[in-house]
Amino acid sequence: MGQIMDDYRVQAGARLKVEQRASGLTQNDLAAILGITRHTVSALCRGEQGMAIKYLVPLAVALKVSPAYLAAASEQEAKLANKVPYEITEAALLLHAGASCRAARISANISIVSLAEEIGIHRTYLSFFENAKRPISLPLMAALASKLRSALYQWLETRVSNPGR
Repeated sequence: MGQIMDDYRVQAGARLKVEQRASGLTQNDLAAILGITRHTVSALCRGEQGMAIKYLVPLAVALKVSPAYLAAASEQEAKLANKVPYEITEAALLLHAGASCRAARISANISIVSLAEEIGIHRTYLSFFENAKRPISLPLMAALASKLRSALYQWLETRVSNPGR
C-alpha cells in the first residue's frame, strides 16, 4: 500500500501545483489561507507530504475547483471528477467519504478487520473514519479506495453542486 500512497501524493501534489499556478496564488498565499508554512505547501506540491483532509476544502475554495477534482487519485479520475466548485464543509466531506468507503467495503464483501489489516491500520481507526468520527489522510484514503477498487474522487463528490459560483 505504500507505493499507492506515494504515487497518490505525487499526482495530487502535481495537480495542486498546476491549479495553484493557474489561480495566480503563490505558495505563501496558500500557506496563509491554510495556516501552515510555505515550506509545507511546497512539500505538498512536490508530493513529499500527504494532504490532510482538513486542508482540502479551503484549498478547493481558494483555487476555485471542487474538492473531488483536487483530491482525485489519478489523472483519469481527475478527468472524470466534477471540476466545478461546490460548497461543502469538512464535516460533510468526511461523512460522505466515510460512508462511501463503508459502502464499497460492504459491496466487496470485505470485513473491516480484513481491510484494516491489509492497509496496515487499526480496525478502530478505520471504523472511526467510516463513521465520520475521525479524518484520515488523503493518501490513506487513496490506498483504501484502490484496495476496494473504487474511485476516490467519487468518495469526495457530493450530489449537491453550485455551478453558478
